[in-house]
Amino acid sequence: GGDASLTLPLGGGLIRSKVFAGKIHEKAPGAPGLWDTSGSFLYGAVVDYFSGPWQFRISSSNIQYSNDLNFKFLTDNLYDLSDLTGISSARSAADAIATKDTNSHYYSLGSVYDQGPLHIEIAVIRICQETATFQDSESGYLLAGYRINTITPYIGISRWTTIKEDGTTGLPDELALSGDTLDLRPLNEAYQTILNASAANQTTTTLGVRWD
Repeated sequence: GGDASLTLPLGGGLIRSKVFAGKIHEKAPGAPGLWDTSGSFLYGAVVDYFSGPWQFRISSSNIQYSNDLNFKFLTDNLYDLSDLTGISSARSAADAIATKDTNSHYYSLGSVYDQGPLHIEIAVIRICQETATFQDSESGYLLAGYRINTITPYIGISRWTTIKEDGTTGLPDELALSGDTLDLRPLNEAYQTILNASAANQTTTTLGVRWD
């Protein structure tokens, strides 16, 4: 990968821009097994503006995944059942949890105030997903510290929530076929487990002291 940056004076302050792009070589463990993201393409841009004690930042980045997560145990059954029953939503459900060639879009906006003993940070982040495997999310944090000689007490709060995916396979829990009844509950439940695996609804508070 590579990056390039440029800093220029603007309105009594400095504006610094940076662009970057490259390929990822990483493997991530998970419930369905190891997810090889090697070859996934990452690119983005960051713009900072510095003026006195203030720093403002806006950034955007994107990653396009090179491989699927190992959901074949589920997607193969969904494709087969769609062909067998004519229920097209089962095929659509399998397609929805694919990750190969889908994108994750990251956006953030933040600010830092650092003047004398006072230090304040605030940021908001939005992540948009093209695959139903990962839920869209919104997060943010506020952190404040006040330096007293060599000690800086600080307090912070952060919030992270996801937007629930409402997809279903469209298949019944029981399917009558050639005189037999197929129990599809485990398959439907497995699909919902995947949709809900990345769900988050979390608030964190921080209280501490730094010494230096």
